[in-house]
Amino acid sequence: MTPKVKFRPAADADTSFLFSTFLKSYKENNEWTRDLSDAVFFDNQKIVWGKILAKAQTLIACSPDDDDQIFGYITYSNFNGVLCVHWWYTKFTFRKFGIGTVLLNEAKRIVGAQDDAFTILTHSSYSFRYLRKKLHLQFIPYLLEEVLK
Repeated sequence: MTPKVKFRPAADADTSFLFSTFLKSYKENNEWTRDLSDAVFFDNQKIVWGKILAKAQTLIACSPDDDDQIFGYITYSNFNGVLCVHWWYTKFTFRKFGIGTVLLNEAKRIVGAQDDAFTILTHSSYSFRYLRKKLHLQFIPYLLEEVLK
């Protein structure tokens, strides 16, 4: 059962959390990133993630009673009416409760995407592989440059 959540846009105070969770989870959950040294990965991916955060929207799912009690987030763009997800994260404690799905559905609602429409992913992970068919996800990393123009 999904706990009650409140949605809010990311604030400046969330920036370090967004950087640390993205960088750590992306590095640990991809085969190709494991082949990179930490210095090469982190130095370069910080730049990419910073550009994404500057151009995209980030929606936070938090406790209805406490904006600082973050359950997860989704960072996304509207790509010609299609939801384009750059990263989507749920804290370990709150996984398997549907937080990720409610974040995805709320982002779809915001961009005006159809419920059954596919969603583009510009970054992927082992976890997303299992969700692709169920949630109509398509990994298209080449769109990242276009989205960030």
